[in-house]
Amino acid sequence: MLSATITKDTKKAAWSSIEAILHVESPVGEKKDVGHIKKKWNNLMREKRAELAKYNSSIRGTGGGPQYRLKHIDEKIRDQVIGINNPSLPGHVILGGVESETAPSEVDNHDLGAVEILDDTHYTIAIEFKQEQSLGQESCSAATPRPIPTSSGAPPKKTSRQATAASKRFLCEVSDEISRKRLLREKIKLAQSVVELRAAMGNPMTLDEFPEELKKVLADPWNHK
Repeated sequence: MLSATITKDTKKAAWSSIEAILHVESPVGEKKDVGHIKKKWNNLMREKRAELAKYNSSIRGTGGGPQYRLKHIDEKIRDQVIGINNPSLPGHVILGGVESETAPSEVDNHDLGAVEILDDTHYTIAIEFKQEQSLGQESCSAATPRPIPTSSGAPPKKTSRQATAASKRFLCEVSDEISRKRLLREKIKLAQSVVELRAAMGNPMTLDEFPEELKKVLADPWNHK
């Protein structure tokens, strides 16, 4: 829940803005309503809080064995969405916590977005393949800048407004990565069709005719950028 000072209409508007971003990113395909988005986000938060609890317990030495290693995407969610000092994370020494404009009653402040994360390199999200020049890119470029760290070196506390902005920014970044990979996959399929057609015509396609992007994939399919 968000702070009691946040009205029901404000919460509804925040969810609607996330829903609108998804619909812009996905001009075709099945539309996801707010109820579906909330369910996906809550499931994601449960999974990631469990991962962070294991990590916090391992660095405090309460779990025994080697330190638990977080995936890159888990670190990103912790730092940009949940908050590194969030007191709702089990196994964590509370140094600061998440604060709203007044005071939080609970610390489940960040239930905004619609992301399912399978591992640190492969994401799925409630959108379909979008064109290379998607209208949704404007919302990503206009995302709120990240807060500047405090002079003490401790991560700054998050207000509910900053948490909302962080959720939107995270959603945009994941969406862009998915779109890039899907676009590349479509290019590979097209190239395969062209190669087969040229071979059938007796005019095989040479490597020099491939775009540079696809040459990189052929040279190193698992580590190309």
